[in-house]
Amino acid sequence: MHSPATKPERNDEQAVRSRQRSVIPEMLATLDTLTTAGQHHTIGKVVTFIQDQVRHAIPRVGRRNQATLSELMELLKQESERLFPDPASVSRQATTLMTLIAAIQ
Repeated sequence: MHSPATKPERNDEQAVRSRQRSVIPEMLATLDTLTTAGQHHTIGKVVTFIQDQVRHAIPRVGRRNQATLSELMELLKQESERLFPDPASVSRQATTLMTLIAAIQ
C-alpha cells in the first residue's frame, strides 16, 4: 500500500508527464521551421522525453511489446543522431511511440 506522502508525489509526477506529452506534438510541428541546430536541440528534448516514457512503459508490457518499443526507440535515436535528421521521419517515429505509450498507460 502507498504511504500518504507517496501518492500525491506520484499524482504530481503523472500530471507533469501528461502536460509534457501534450507539448511533444507542438514541438514536432515546429521542426520544419527550425535551423539544423534548432532541430537537433528540439529533437534531443523529444527523444529524451520519449526515452523516459519508454523506460516507464517497458515493465508494463510483455516481452514482444518490450522488443517493439525498444526497436522503435532505437530507430528514433538513430534518426535523431543523423547530421541532417529528417523532420518528417522524426515526427512519424515519435508520434508512433507516443501513441503506443499512451495506449499502455
